[in-house]
Amino acid sequence: MTNSGRLAVMIFATLILVAAARADEVWDKYPKDENRATGAPVGAPKGCCCFPKLHPTATEKLDCKTGIVEFDCKAECAQLKDGRDPSGCTWTNGDCRR
Repeated sequence: MTNSGRLAVMIFATLILVAAARADEVWDKYPKDENRATGAPVGAPKGCCCFPKLHPTATEKLDCKTGIVEFDCKAECAQLKDGRDPSGCTWTNGDCRR
């Protein structure tokens, strides 16, 4: 390989490294204070999310899940498509009451 060929290969390799470093900067533009899986703020307090039961009884009208952030609770409630009223959902900070 001639000197000019080696120079061309080195320049090409340098361009690839620079492009890869630049792509990494662009790729990492996702907000760092947001959970990538759910979109919820990082460190958001966990609480109790209660959904209206599909078949409520006189004593049990809600199904509650503990350890859910408010953002996820609202998202799950918005997806109710089985006849339950999404506005019947509630979220409270802390553990669920039994």
